[in-house]
Amino acid sequence: MTQAWDAAVAQTGTAVTATNLPYNGTVPAGGSVTFGFNASWAGSNPPPTALGCG
Repeated sequence: MTQAWDAAVAQTGTAVTATNLPYNGTVPAGGSVTFGFNASWAGSNPPPTALGCG
């Protein structure tokens, strides 16, 4: 993870967690929030074994 916006990110090894910021922590009914990130990788890039959002 090299850059993120609209989320606080923390990385431990290969795991990255994105959490809300003070201004987007409460989403009204019918509302939505988005966040974005840039990342880079060096070395081989095999297909992922699992993807998940939580």
